[in-house]
Amino acid sequence: MILNSGIKNVSIDLMYGFPNQTIKEWEEDIRLVRRFPIKHLSAYMLHYEEGTAMWRMLQQNKISELEDSVCSQMYYLLKERLEEMGFQQYEISNFSKKHYVSKHNSSYWEGTPYIGIGAAAHSYNKDCRQWNVEDLISYIEALRNKKLACETEWLSEKDMYNEMVMLRLRTMGGLNMQKLTSELGEAYSAYCIQQAQKYIHSNDLELKDGVLYLSKKALFISDMVIRDLFML
Repeated sequence: MILNSGIKNVSIDLMYGFPNQTIKEWEEDIRLVRRFPIKHLSAYMLHYEEGTAMWRMLQQNKISELEDSVCSQMYYLLKERLEEMGFQQYEISNFSKKHYVSKHNSSYWEGTPYIGIGAAAHSYNKDCRQWNVEDLISYIEALRNKKLACETEWLSEKDMYNEMVMLRLRTMGGLNMQKLTSELGEAYSAYCIQQAQKYIHSNDLELKDGVLYLSKKALFISDMVIRDLFML
């Protein structure tokens, strides 16, 4: 219906890792992408958020998590199939046809400042992060009194380093050591390289021309690798 209405730039989300989900069912989902001229796709593995109905079902053994080995197989199957369809992977969970990389999502990963307008909206200016109150009436009332109803989190250099590592390594562009040095200082880039050594030796990270990348085989375990590079 969306495509027939004249909208040609369509992005979809896929999820995998559901309880009892099979590879065959996942392949059927991926085949749907072939049927339509999709320009962009995001794929996310199911995460059990504490306090949700699914989390409670998991705790009560009414459902069970899909094995990591199966989820990994699903992830790399998706990557392979999308590449066959002409998609490029530009971030761990995001794929696009040529010229259809998401400008919105990319601005977050590249650390671009942004302004959030409206109740519950978030803003970021490199030095701090702000989030407006969620209640619409309180937000409007504050503006009428020429106040901004928001909370602010000031970022330390350590916070900035951890965020840069987390966000840049998620992208296929990688983490540029020269940029890290210019923004935060040589001590941070030296620490990053030191922490990365064991993953470089295990071929989970690649250091090429001063840029640190996640290897293809490490994409599915990226959270673990990135966490080990953090400064605590």
